[in-house]
Amino acid sequence: MNESLDKLLLRIIMAFSLCMMILIYKYAHFLFHPGLRNKLLKKFYPSQNPSDTIHFFSRVIGIGIVLTAPFFDLEYGIVFAFTGYILQALIALGLYTLSIYIIEGMTLYNYEYNDEVLTRKNLCYSTVCFSEAIAIAFILKYMIVYSNFSIFTLLYFWLLSLVMLGLSIKLYHFRSSLDFSKLMIHKNISLALSFSGHVFGSSVIIIASFNHNVGQMEEFTFQVLLKIVLALIILPIIQNGILFIFKITDDQKGLQSLDLSSEDAHPLEESEKDGVDPSFGSGLTEGTLFLTSSLLTSTIIGPVNFGNFYPLFH
Repeated sequence: MNESLDKLLLRIIMAFSLCMMILIYKYAHFLFHPGLRNKLLKKFYPSQNPSDTIHFFSRVIGIGIVLTAPFFDLEYGIVFAFTGYILQALIALGLYTLSIYIIEGMTLYNYEYNDEVLTRKNLCYSTVCFSEAIAIAFILKYMIVYSNFSIFTLLYFWLLSLVMLGLSIKLYHFRSSLDFSKLMIHKNISLALSFSGHVFGSSVIIIASFNHNVGQMEEFTFQVLLKIVLALIILPIIQNGILFIFKITDDQKGLQSLDLSSEDAHPLEESEKDGVDPSFGSGLTEGTLFLTSSLLTSTIIGPVNFGNFYPLFH
């Protein structure tokens, strides 16, 4: 009974330690996000600004994901366990906050939080920030797990994965038919749906590419890059396969290819009559395709047990 109470007490202390890490994370924004200083010192009312609510809780969910990677190890005593956890959590918090600062600076360098969220209440901007925050959190969590919290290995994995995520975000402009800048200015949610699918899909592929034994760093890096190249080959095949199997047609680009005289009204015309943004379907379609094809691609670039099999194509 006493042992159970002691364990309960330790878990309660662990819970307070987690809350302390969240408090530190909150005030870490003062360094990386100076525009949020006044906001963080005031009470937050979720119902006042939906855009701000999405932006705010993306950080809350993200830090919840990241803090699942550090762990308490009581094998060598309580002091060692809590000291080790606090150090792990502080490193994870620092890397997460810095990652958000870098990626958002790369993606949204033409936009300001105060203008887009507080003034314009731009849901598109907030959703883009939400998707990036969650994707970064999952990537960082798995980098911590794969590195077994070896500091130098973690820093290397973090830098490599961050570069990959940044490059994938840059590739969005070539992969999507939507105009990022134009739709962001018009607060079009279709852009947010499409971009979210792309970012989540990219994070899935990045995580899968790191999922193998860590040996020599040169060989490990080569294997990671090889998997990324493999993903670039496999991804279009699966994406086009989904389009072909389900006969999905992009009605934003190919209006002339559809039979407008049939009984089935054209989706674009129906949307316009109902007052719905016709590009919403295109954004949802792109986001779904990007995410689904990435999930399926990750099963191919991930660990595959070939055994003694060697393919002979003759």
